Amino acid sequence: MFNVDNKLGTSAAALLFLFPLAGQAQDGEASLTLAGGLAVAPAYEGSSFYSIEPLYQVNAGYQNASWGEFSAGSEGARWQFPIAGPVGIALLLNYDAGRDEEIKTLRGRNTRLKGMGKLGGALEAGAELSYQLDPFRAYVKGMQATRKRSYGGEELGHTAYVESGLTGQYPLSEQLTLIGNLSTTWANSGYQRGYFGVTSQQAQHSAFSAYRPGSGFKDATLTAALNYQWRPNVAFQAGVGVTRLLGDAADSPIVEKTTSGMAFTSASYSF
Repeated sequence: MFNVDNKLGTSAAALLFLFPLAGQAQDGEASLTLAGGLAVAPAYEGSSFYSIEPLYQVNAGYQNASWGEFSAGSEGARWQFPIAGPVGIALLLNYDAGRDEEIKTLRGRNTRLKGMGKLGGALEAGAELSYQLDPFRAYVKGMQATRKRSYGGEELGHTAYVESGLTGQYPLSEQLTLIGNLSTTWANSGYQRGYFGVTSQQAQHSAFSAYRPGSGFKDATLTAALNYQWRPNVAFQAGVGVTRLLGDAADSPIVEKTTSGMAFTSASYSF
């Protein structure tokens, strides 16, 4: 997954690593992929302020027929179990960077959330269950913070979410591949209050009225991307996506736009 300081840009740019890039680890071998590019995305989920942000990724992998496939990068780690057949199971470790009240962008600082305070980051652990039916792959992924979090003078507990989706790949030529992903995310009340809620303390120091969202589906996202394999180890990618906030997340006073778009372009090199 790419590093970028907002949820929309992160989830869409992660499409790049769904591609079976040349240079991935073979049995008993290690691999390393470096990638970088630019994305245009909202400053935060629900923001109407768009900015161009840098994307960067370092991802190392190792595959073993007996133990499965291991990968680790600048955004997290994954252990894919060696299960034969269409069913897949993986253990995941990610980092949720949280959110600042003043968000730095290449266009300057976005201060709409001033007075809300900083939502601290947290390590997340979880698992993914998938089913492969070429050219599609269905998956359900659940993640939970490994520590209790607090925000705006209130306890959030262990923030958690479950993402389910369907991914499809279609080769347009020997070098060009089209990939699409449709997903939706359910979040618990702690996650919702952290990213879309306003506590009474925050209401006193910001421009927003108090708001306490509950658990529920928070968004639906559709993304599409192209991967061009220029050389055996060099590839270029470009993609677009749209996200619609749902339920209590869409009704939050910090949300300016319930429907947001994004676009990205990048290049990757695999060793």
